[in-house]
Amino acid sequence: LCHHKAGAGVLCRWLKSKLLQQSKGQVKVFLDSDELEGLADIGDIVKSQSEALVIVASKQILTRPWCAVEICSAVANKVNILILQCSDFKFYDDEGFEALREGWTSSDLLIFAQNAIDPVIIEENYRVLPSM
Repeated sequence: LCHHKAGAGVLCRWLKSKLLQQSKGQVKVFLDSDELEGLADIGDIVKSQSEALVIVASKQILTRPWCAVEICSAVANKVNILILQCSDFKFYDDEGFEALREGWTSSDLLIFAQNAIDPVIIEENYRVLPSM
């Protein structure tokens, strides 16, 4: 479950419990706060251990660097992507993408570099999300 903690953390905790309940434990649901000591391996986990990436799309999800890593890993590795849109989420227009480019911090850029992701690729991947 790809999510912004402040925007959808509680929803994801509930969603994970419901998915596990409905599948009678037959499905593994990855929620980073339950599974990781750190986020450094998140891209590899999406690549090698995920059948689908569920993006729980709240208002700020596309601004979160680790969410960008998850989304880029899913797109690059042809992992199925499902988008669950929260009521406050909107896909970006050109102005939104401009604000996104200007908003990446040096810490965000370091995370991208450590994961071999060019911010230009992030924007390209985000632009295809509405068609998924």
